[in-house]
Amino acid sequence: MYENAVTFLRETLGNLLQGSLSAVNSTILAYAMIGTLRGIGYLSVNKRKMKRIEAEIQSWEIKRSKALETRNLKSYNRIMREKARIEKLKREMEVERLKASVVTFVSWIILFKILWDAVGHFTVVQIPLPMGYVKASFSMWFLLNSIWATPLLNRIVNFINFLRRARA
Repeated sequence: MYENAVTFLRETLGNLLQGSLSAVNSTILAYAMIGTLRGIGYLSVNKRKMKRIEAEIQSWEIKRSKALETRNLKSYNRIMREKARIEKLKREMEVERLKASVVTFVSWIILFKILWDAVGHFTVVQIPLPMGYVKASFSMWFLLNSIWATPLLNRIVNFINFLRRARA
């Protein structure tokens, strides 16, 4: 079954990754796959739980800062009794984020292995270096684009989220 899938991908993607537009096609394909991997990580997070935890932590932080501003020691001590619970909530939030990272990383490894077997040997781009041009296979190009695309996609997603919050 795996061999059939690899053969199908080799035949399907092979035509896209050859010819004069191989660099463009491979870049588009790599970014599409990286976006898909990011989506898989996003879907693995329990968003309701994250929103609830973030709201609770933010509410506690606001109460704590108000108690500090008013210099009300009794109120501050009462609020600080909840600090252990808030720290536990912060750890739960970090576990959720780590879960997304692990799921994305494992998915990336699996996808890379499949692509390596299917079209990893196809030369798709020539990279200019000071010593001359180096031919890069699709697997190498996918690896390089993974490194480049992740920060870029993170900024794009953060900007879109910023615009959504600004409109709300």
